[in-house]
Amino acid sequence: GYVMQMGATLHDGHVQIRPEYSASGVARYKVPVLLTPVQKTVLIGDVTKEISETFHVQAGDEVLAVDDKAPLEYLPTITKYRNIARDLSNRHLIYLLLSRPSYMTDLIPTSKTVRIKTKGADGVVNTFEIPWTAEKYNNDVDNLIKNQSPMNLSVPFSDEMNSVTSNITQ
Repeated sequence: GYVMQMGATLHDGHVQIRPEYSASGVARYKVPVLLTPVQKTVLIGDVTKEISETFHVQAGDEVLAVDDKAPLEYLPTITKYRNIARDLSNRHLIYLLLSRPSYMTDLIPTSKTVRIKTKGADGVVNTFEIPWTAEKYNNDVDNLIKNQSPMNLSVPFSDEMNSVTSNITQ
């Protein structure tokens, strides 16, 4: 967490630090809901079919609260660990609210579920709870790093964002 905070102080999206492992063995805590900012709101950008049908939510619903706080209230905590440089760009980091890397120690879930309050296009307000899942690091990560040749010059931030959406879309 401290290394990521140091990188965030540079306020430069070009600086990429990618933690490959943590003492907990947990890469992130997540639920299958992708958040996206639109103007001054946060919307559900994507959600699994199962979650959509079970909790009567869909892409495009406005997120009013996550654990009783407005979603954008979490942004200062998120940007403490990740910072792209511009406020407008940093708003896109809101997806990390429901896909929390374990290095964001201030955001490690303190309960087994997350409570999400939404408002649909029809104006109906809905509150539901979804259990967090802990995504573990690849057990063979050390060998992957040692055997990586030639040097990987991919953009870790892009890989991370893409992995969130590819896990949700069905």
